[in-house]
Amino acid sequence: MRVLKVQLQDGERTLLTTEVATTLTPEELLRLLPQLLGPTPTPPQVVSEPRQSRKYAGLAHHLETLTETTIRLSYQDIETLIGGELPSSARKHRAWWSNTNVGHSQAAAWMNVGWRVNNVDEEGITFRKHGGGKV
Repeated sequence: MRVLKVQLQDGERTLLTTEVATTLTPEELLRLLPQLLGPTPTPPQVVSEPRQSRKYAGLAHHLETLTETTIRLSYQDIETLIGGELPSSARKHRAWWSNTNVGHSQAAAWMNVGWRVNNVDEEGITFRKHGGGKV
């Protein structure tokens, strides 16, 4: 019978030593090793600021320059700031204004400069500064 000896080391220091009896050949052990060790850990991902669409840069800039902590903008005000029309869904669906930047590049425009949508109604949007600035 064969004995498999496993040693975990950190530099010169041995952290763990274990032995187990086996009938497997060295080739079989090497083939099975990835399964025995489990999934390879993935390196941590760098989380960056969500990307905002250039279309909403004017809104982001406007919010970033404000000293107030709350501001109400009409849909027309926002269209003036972005230099074009908002999509029709912006007036129809509250979700378009959600403070979720995953899949919502428009939300990144206000969230990246430290603002959140506080209220949405048929007349416009109320933004509120969140915390001390950029999020």
